[in-house]
Amino acid sequence: VLTTGSKYSVKSLWNDQAADKHAVQALVGMEYATEKYSGPAAGVVFASPTTSGCEGAMVRVAPFASPCSEIPSVLPQGSKITDHLGQVEVYELGGNSGEALLLPTGNSCVVISIASASK
Repeated sequence: VLTTGSKYSVKSLWNDQAADKHAVQALVGMEYATEKYSGPAAGVVFASPTTSGCEGAMVRVAPFASPCSEIPSVLPQGSKITDHLGQVEVYELGGNSGEALLLPTGNSCVVISIASASK
């Protein structure tokens, strides 16, 4: 989900001696060339073991050259605004694919996507 549509590199960090008892972290550098976005992005994946498997979160940060007012048109179909945190708009992404924060930066927008999963 985090890297769909991108070329990416990953740096993973985990406990070699007791991986099933400690969290795993991965840092991701991405390069997108899609219809909706072309350019760099960065991500973090964090997962931790539970008694029945694991759960974690993925965060992707992508800078768009467009203002935040234009970004909802490129979000997944069915996305809807759910909150305002100061100047930051919060969207529930369509298709049950997580949330997005739209962070205005002058005439551009940084989109921070968050998704969680458990197994």
